[in-house]
Amino acid sequence: MPDVDITRTHRAGFGVAAIALVCGLLSGCVSTSGGVLGDLTRSAESAASDLESVSLALSLYSEARSTRALTGTAIDDAVTDLGTQQQTVSTLTVDDARERRARAHTLSLLDSALDAVIRAKEAVDRVSGAPSAPAAHDQTKGVADRLQSWSTRLEKLW
Repeated sequence: MPDVDITRTHRAGFGVAAIALVCGLLSGCVSTSGGVLGDLTRSAESAASDLESVSLALSLYSEARSTRALTGTAIDDAVTDLGTQQQTVSTLTVDDARERRARAHTLSLLDSALDAVIRAKEAVDRVSGAPSAPAAHDQTKGVADRLQSWSTRLEKLW
């Protein structure tokens, strides 16, 4: 009977490894589809997701359902991710004017996203002259919506 358990364990391990391999292969395919416009789409979607996270954190903080520390962590993570997205987009090699314009617009939106997140950080840290947390929430939500709209538009181009 122990031999049966070992066989089942090996089969289960093989199944998990096979699923992980398929997922890895599929995610590799997805990450390169669409060329430059696909990369811009994914960067805009990622930035929108970061802003949605900050927006949610600000909302919970404003309702006293989260701490300043947790909200600050969400904001810090978004700053890091947005900086990575800016670097990725700014170093993309573009082949034509359409891609150049799309990259420039994406970078402009990423700048707005980073500005919104910095304003959110100032709101949570109660920096003098900073917006209130609800106002910062509205700003991050607005930029997130613009990024999501842009990514949808970009996706139709490739």
